[in-house]
Amino acid sequence: MTRLSLATLGGLRIGGGTAPGPSLPRKAQGMLAYLALNGTQPVSREKLAALFWGDSPDEQARTNLRQNLSSLRRFLAARGVEALVTEGDRVALDPEAIDLDVATFEGLCAAGTPEALAQAAKLYGGGFLDGFSLREESFEAWARVERQRLRGLAIEALSALAELGEAGRDLDGAMAAANRLLVLDPLREDAHRLLMRGHAAQNRLGVALQQFETCREALARELDVQPEAETQALYRELRQRRLSDNGGGQAPAEAAAPRERAGPLIAAVPPVDRPSIVIWPFENLSEDSEQDYFAAGITENIIMGLTRFQDLFVIGLKSAFKARNDGEVADLTGRRLGVRYLVEGSVRRSGNRVRVTVQLAEAASGRRLWAERYDRELDDLFAVQDEITDLIATTVAGRIEEAGRRHAEGKRPQDMDVYDYLLRGRHCLNQYTRTAEMEARAHFERALELEPNNAAAHAGLAVSHIHENEATWAAAPERSLERAFELAQKAVALDEFDSMARYAMASTYYYRQEYELARLQVDKAIEINPNDYHNVCLKGWIMTFAGNLAEGVACSTEGMRINPFASDGCRMLVGMAEYLEGRYDAALKFFGDMKANSEFKFGCLAACYVLLGRTDEAQATAADFRKVAEDFPVPADRVSDRRQRYWANYFQFWNPEDRERFFGAMREAGIPI
Repeated sequence: MTRLSLATLGGLRIGGGTAPGPSLPRKAQGMLAYLALNGTQPVSREKLAALFWGDSPDEQARTNLRQNLSSLRRFLAARGVEALVTEGDRVALDPEAIDLDVATFEGLCAAGTPEALAQAAKLYGGGFLDGFSLREESFEAWARVERQRLRGLAIEALSALAELGEAGRDLDGAMAAANRLLVLDPLREDAHRLLMRGHAAQNRLGVALQQFETCREALARELDVQPEAETQALYRELRQRRLSDNGGGQAPAEAAAPRERAGPLIAAVPPVDRPSIVIWPFENLSEDSEQDYFAAGITENIIMGLTRFQDLFVIGLKSAFKARNDGEVADLTGRRLGVRYLVEGSVRRSGNRVRVTVQLAEAASGRRLWAERYDRELDDLFAVQDEITDLIATTVAGRIEEAGRRHAEGKRPQDMDVYDYLLRGRHCLNQYTRTAEMEARAHFERALELEPNNAAAHAGLAVSHIHENEATWAAAPERSLERAFELAQKAVALDEFDSMARYAMASTYYYRQEYELARLQVDKAIEINPNDYHNVCLKGWIMTFAGNLAEGVACSTEGMRINPFASDGCRMLVGMAEYLEGRYDAALKFFGDMKANSEFKFGCLAACYVLLGRTDEAQATAADFRKVAEDFPVPADRVSDRRQRYWANYFQFWNPEDRERFFGAMREAGIPI
């Protein structure tokens, strides 16, 4: 088979085939790249028209699409490549006819061997579609997401390659990878440290010290922070070596020591076992001192947001402000207070724009766990303040839990405590597989052996049984739901302010079709912790299927705001609300935006196509549904029974007419529901 060569990393280059062929319009080139990255998944003409001609009237957009598809077909035919596949209203490229650099790059990254990573690094010649622009916002938004994703893969590959090279004593290879890594992410301190060690190993101490200065300047410029304690310790070690090599004299000017922050000497206190944190008052870097109130508001709101997470012990506002006003510095205060984590940040306002930077670090070591910068327009000062602080609180809580889980995974079983088992169990809950659910239960049950009345462990067990009730592998879903209900009741009785316990109660009431009780429980969960997007999304689910569509959409939208990387559930709910309102075209957009090619996605799309009278697309989508359904690990003679229960369990419409309209449309498309 004659194949087309398509390179998208570092620009857009088209080659291969038997002859050069005619020129290709710029939008057709973009369409070629888009379809190639979409793989085997067909794309509707409607979506392509919106992506490449979003500002044009519908008829004009469709005409432009037909013309560009014709140009693409002629272009491929002239090269002897049979790649364009059209079925009804859907368009795709045959991946067997395309040599796509992104596909090769992703495969090499996934392989993870030193040889594969080296090839991946070599293949990554620059950003995705660098220098290629169509000035169409929808297309540019898609390209930005892909560019960021692939850049992230390249960063991970280079980081792994640098570590492997240093471990294997391939110093030149490790330093080359670290240098390339810093081109992509100049703030990676691990790469700066590797280069410092590498230069020192080559007896170039002056260059090693200059590498520290490069690191320090980049961090100060971009995040207004100092290097991590580990980086500064390496700097001092290398500087001392340089002094010794110079006979104990003064170090050269270019290697001057970093400025030490003033503050009283405070003896370090070992951190307490439970995760604890202090929020250091955010610094106002604006020229206007009156903006101090904005920085103070950011600090106060983060503290309030984090106190919603019961697993965290948060030092109060007055303690942090008093420490600062007494002349202490953040890292020393963290050690004096015995907390495990420290949050610092700054606010810089200029005109109608504000920049907020924030970092989370370990108080004892100074090792930074996370840093971020938020740039916003100040159309509504307090709305911006609320938005940023909600994002910070949610992210910090998640990063602390992730850090705690990694720490727990490194412990021996005999050294683990209740919190370690809770973290391990919750991590397993997020995997939604039978094996992971059983492992989660083992962790929660071990926590209960150590502390029988631990509400969080009972809540975790309840959620695990809720997942079993939802799952394809459940042998007796009704019994799972009954057990979940018992455990949730126990958790709430032990701690009525445990957000996860209330979430579990609300979920069980939903599956029992007791919507009012479900709403009351989920409202309690949100009241306890409005920063946990699971609570908000669950309310959206309950409200939508109870018939309160406006509130369901509001909750789902809020869930996606709190967590931009939320699962498909929130998107599907907004699509379902549009569907129930009879706006099937609008519903198609939200269902089509679902990331996973699941039964849910294809079933919802097929129902919309039927009610829009687009029979060919409905049947094509039903075929996609059947392909996905075959992947479920259930006996062939039980697929239909399982699917009926599976869907009826999820989509518990309060209104029987809504249920029949939805399932009836799916059956008409050819889906056995």
